[in-house]
Amino acid sequence: MLTVTHRAPNQKKKTVWYCECDCGGETKVIACHLRSGAIRSCGCLGGTYKHGESDIHNRTPEYQAWLNMKRRCYNPNDDRYESYGGSGVKVCEQWKDDYRAFLADMGRRPSPDHSLERLNVYGDYEPSNCTWILNAEQQRNQRKTKLTPEGVELIRDWLDKGFTQQAIADTLNVQQTTVSQVKLQKIWRTEQEGQA
Repeated sequence: MLTVTHRAPNQKKKTVWYCECDCGGETKVIACHLRSGAIRSCGCLGGTYKHGESDIHNRTPEYQAWLNMKRRCYNPNDDRYESYGGSGVKVCEQWKDDYRAFLADMGRRPSPDHSLERLNVYGDYEPSNCTWILNAEQQRNQRKTKLTPEGVELIRDWLDKGFTQQAIADTLNVQQTTVSQVKLQKIWRTEQEGQA
């Protein structure tokens, strides 16, 4: 069964929707096919995609990483959406709807201990900003992330837009107390704020 997540660009003047399948797969479906019931899954009910990596019972880790990346950025129902898509993080156009392009750029993950990582936590998911990284190293990076002046400005901007302190902290890999201190101007005060 498909659940509509958000609107996709029209195709030949026809309304199209991004949908998430019960199996976890994602697909674009023309609205009339949804209404008529002609399309009821991402393809899992009738076989696998052409690349053969999306079968719910035999999904590759790379395909799962691609799905997870897209969910975080585009599915408001995803637990981490607010920290990614809700904070402006996107998937580049060449990867967004093309798993094969993602796989061609990223290659297979080197081992089961590797996961997808953005090199710049402020950047989007794109070839120049992503790598496969050891899970242990990813955890060390999260603990060692240092706040920069650009990060402070981003925190202030997101606070002004109503994002929660925890969502900001998760996105920037900083402690929630750091975000709170920036909000209260206890750290990283500008020269004008210091003179006031």
